[in-house]
Amino acid sequence: MKNDEQTALFSYRKAKLSSRSSLHSHKVYEMYFLLSGRRRYFIDHRTYDVEAGDIIMIPPNTAHQSLKIPHTPSDGMHERYLLCPEINHIPDELKSCFSRNHYHLSPEDSKLIKHELEAIGKEIEANDDFSFYMYSAGLFKILTLLLRNYTNESDIQTSSEKRIDRIIGNVQSYIENNVNNNISLSSIADQFGVTENYLSAAFKSNLGIGFSEFLTKTRIAKSIKLLAKNDIPISEIAIRCGFNNGNYFSTVFKKAMKVTPTQYRENTNPISEKR
Repeated sequence: MKNDEQTALFSYRKAKLSSRSSLHSHKVYEMYFLLSGRRRYFIDHRTYDVEAGDIIMIPPNTAHQSLKIPHTPSDGMHERYLLCPEINHIPDELKSCFSRNHYHLSPEDSKLIKHELEAIGKEIEANDDFSFYMYSAGLFKILTLLLRNYTNESDIQTSSEKRIDRIIGNVQSYIENNVNNNISLSSIADQFGVTENYLSAAFKSNLGIGFSEFLTKTRIAKSIKLLAKNDIPISEIAIRCGFNNGNYFSTVFKKAMKVTPTQYRENTNPISEKR
């Protein structure tokens, strides 16, 4: 691997379960393999409960955030491996495995992928003339395994579908499909025949985030996908994502992503480097 080409970012981290990232996205793909503990992931507009041995796959320019699972010990720990290959490094035939965000692996597949990730980490650290090829072989083996063994399997249930009552799942789906509309806690509560207090408490206790925060994250997640399309004006993106105007959209976006929509768009131009 050449030092001036960041072909992959590989890292290991052990941290408290209570640790929480901010909403963010990357220009690269992201593979998150949980070694121990439990985590909850917000990706695009869905939430996933992740167990040890599971793998999370995140496409480029997709909003995501790791969250604490409610009712877990504050002193608990989790360990993970993280691999971030660039867009132009993965063959088109293998990119489809990133269309699914959460893979609940068999013990055998989990052990194999853990072994491959450990080997990749060593090759990236070695960084000799052959490391890039060994890294590529390991990466392609992982992606091929996922496509071969899990293509015909339905996606694992989200936390909203698996662990809370059906009405919360329906509310999430409604928000996803109507994010451009004027949505409020009171209007959703009326539509689904529940009280505002019930709906607010259900989101907070079962998803770990409040109704307003979930709504904002979903809107920001949609805007990130639209910002990748340079032909759509930012003012139009604001409207499509349910913000009152471009200025308000910019304020909310910068608070969540630490950059303005214009800066984000400039920083997410397609990678043009050749291998």
